[in-house]
Amino acid sequence: EDTWRPARNLTLDLGLRYELSPSPVEAKNRLALFDPDIPGGGFVVACSNGQLPTDQFLPSVVSKLTNASGAFTVPIACGSSVGYNARNLVNTGKNNWGPRVGIIWDPSGKGTYSLHMGYGIVYSRYPIQYFLQTALVNPPFAGTFPHAQSILAGQPALTLSAPYGGTGKVTISPVGIQKNFSLQNDQEWNLTLERSIHTNNVVSLAYVGNKGTHLFNSFNANQPEVSTTTGAVSQPDSGLFGTTSIPVRYSDANSIYNAMILEFRRRAARGLNLQANWTWAKAIDDESTNVQTVNLDVLDPKLDRGNSNYARRNAINVNGIYELPVGRGQTFGTNMPRWADGIAGGWMVSGIWHWTTGLFLTPSNTSEGGL
Repeated sequence: EDTWRPARNLTLDLGLRYELSPSPVEAKNRLALFDPDIPGGGFVVACSNGQLPTDQFLPSVVSKLTNASGAFTVPIACGSSVGYNARNLVNTGKNNWGPRVGIIWDPSGKGTYSLHMGYGIVYSRYPIQYFLQTALVNPPFAGTFPHAQSILAGQPALTLSAPYGGTGKVTISPVGIQKNFSLQNDQEWNLTLERSIHTNNVVSLAYVGNKGTHLFNSFNANQPEVSTTTGAVSQPDSGLFGTTSIPVRYSDANSIYNAMILEFRRRAARGLNLQANWTWAKAIDDESTNVQTVNLDVLDPKLDRGNSNYARRNAINVNGIYELPVGRGQTFGTNMPRWADGIAGGWMVSGIWHWTTGLFLTPSNTSEGGL
């Protein structure tokens, strides 16, 4: 990034940033993801040289996912064989260039007016905790085994000496990530006009914009579907996973934010610092603050597009600091003794006032396991 001043009243800032944020690699390839593109659903595993790390499969999980002949009842394949990255499965892309441009122009050259413009692109990597919560919880490396207690003829089926019965059935809660995952990026821009009033006061009018692309979102790959001809309800992966919700995380959400900001600033003068601003904003997106929340309908993603649940349409802020005119050299007590000035002088009063309109309400359902 560099700053260039081609004229006395014009300053340019130009910069370029490149970001490479690959997903982590597990030393023994113990990473697995649900792949909705496998017919009926299945799992892809990190592999080296196209070989499944079968020696790392968890035996207690394998025993519940194989039939009498030892064959898996759920498809398991090397991720590289179906388009995933070989070792870390998730390909975050390499075209992550972030230019930055800034302009400051004083039209009159006297400091009365100034025009500020800026544009930049920034990237955000997929949070590592979300990746680990996804790639480390799937078979054949992980699974849960619920066991129900029962009492027959006064004898419990489960005891402290044998707490796990042999008839427990593995419960699979698959999670996946889009194979062509992209880092989310934000385009940010602003245009601000400032006007100095006398020496210590400034009024500014700004337009601020933000465009989010490849934002993280999630859909239920096993979402119930209603036939338009028969009215029958079915789920695409019910054959192997029943009615289990299968969240798959994507990077295809978008957002747009536009705001006007009107501000008044008074620098320290006669003991008073004051700042007041009004923001009038509108934001629309199809994925707001919670990346883990499953979107409404994988068949119709636009249903999730609407007013953002984090942006308030109007906001007013006022804050100020006032130095009380009491003490030596001040309006009151200008000739008071130094010991009295140490007690009564140097006091300040400050305050903050904040007002906003409410947030938009986003209704949600608690389960998509059935209708």
